[in-house]
Amino acid sequence: MIQITERNGRVTVSGHAGYAPPGQDIVCAAISALTQTLIASIEELTGNKIKCDLRRGNAVIEYEDLTEDAQLLVESFFIGAEGIAKAYPDCVRTVRMDRPGVEVVKSNG
Repeated sequence: MIQITERNGRVTVSGHAGYAPPGQDIVCAAISALTQTLIASIEELTGNKIKCDLRRGNAVIEYEDLTEDAQLLVESFFIGAEGIAKAYPDCVRTVRMDRPGVEVVKSNG
C-alpha cells in the first residue's frame, strides 16, 4: 500500500501499491506522476524553496511557509491522490495532519 502523509511541513509518499507487477502498476504510476508534478510545479511556478528526497518507493518533500500558490498546488496534489485512493482503496491511503487541531485520515477502505 502507498501511504501519503502530510505533517509538519512535509509530504511523505511511501510504499508500493501492489496493484500489478512492477512496471505495469497503474496506481504506482499515477501517484508517481502526481508527486513529480507537485515537486516541479512548486519549484517552477512559485517562489518557494523545497527539499526533496526521491527514491524508489519513497518520496519526501519538505517546505516552510508556503505561499498561497504553493498551498494550492499541495491541495491539488491531495485532491488527485484522494481520488486515486477512492478508486483503489486497497492500494493508497492519505493522512493529513497539518490541519490545526485536526487529524484528517482518509482510510479509503
